[in-house]
Amino acid sequence: MDHPLPLGIVAAFALCSTVPARAENAPPRPGELGGVDGSGMEQGSGAITNRSEVAVSVESLPGSPALRLQALGDAVSTRMAALRACYVGVTRERPAVQGRIAVRVELREGRAALTVAEDGTGDRELSECVLRELRAAPFSSISGNAGGLVVMVFSNTAAEGAAALARDRGRAADTVERTPDGRPRAVSRTPGGAVEVVVTGDAGATAEAVAALARSVEARIGSILDCRRRASRGGLSPAGAIVISLSIPARGAPSGRRVESSVAFPQAPQCVIRAMGQAARGAPEAAGTHTVEVRYAE
Repeated sequence: MDHPLPLGIVAAFALCSTVPARAENAPPRPGELGGVDGSGMEQGSGAITNRSEVAVSVESLPGSPALRLQALGDAVSTRMAALRACYVGVTRERPAVQGRIAVRVELREGRAALTVAEDGTGDRELSECVLRELRAAPFSSISGNAGGLVVMVFSNTAAEGAAALARDRGRAADTVERTPDGRPRAVSRTPGGAVEVVVTGDAGATAEAVAALARSVEARIGSILDCRRRASRGGLSPAGAIVISLSIPARGAPSGRRVESSVAFPQAPQCVIRAMGQAARGAPEAAGTHTVEVRYAE
């Protein structure tokens, strides 16, 4: 016999696991990156992202029998991969996004009505994607009436630093300076100084081009932060500097090559090259050749 669960009780079968946004990178090719399309940076296939996590639970609504709530949770579990994909896609461009989204699900005679009851992320793209994917869950297989609140908590490793940097967005672009030999240079730092990125244009680069690349780097700082996290794996110190040469054509894919690195983790330069490739794709007005130095503190 089905027994209703009291309002607000979280189902014991709640989906509480947190998982990485993607598998670890495959071993990089030595040398240089011969274009973004060939490197796996297209639409996140092999792209560097921060570690994104999604925890999901299902709370009962009044009059929902326990067995039907169990079935509702089972249906939601089939969409976990899609829900994670929603979040990974958003944090690739906006790493500061995190928070809680709650979707009310009401089952009546084989039909499911879904509405967003709470959106603590403030990101419309994420909430719309989540709602779309939940609507694709097999709720029609549940007989009888039931209701539940699907609560999703989204978090990622780069959110705190990215949010703080976003508050000062554009500061590097507004303070482009000249090196002693006349090249334009912009410096971006995360609050606390864990990461510093120095973008220096070649002799013919304009201040506007360097500023455009600096803005794009700041908008995608989550990828740079994630490279630092990866560099500390196995107990290694992430401290050091990575210097790359980044070429951004007026048309076509950007490419980068390692110049030097003092970071212990051997794959750190490739990680930075891919992250800067993402930034370059977001700044077509930054066409030219730039030297990018990424400095990681201890």
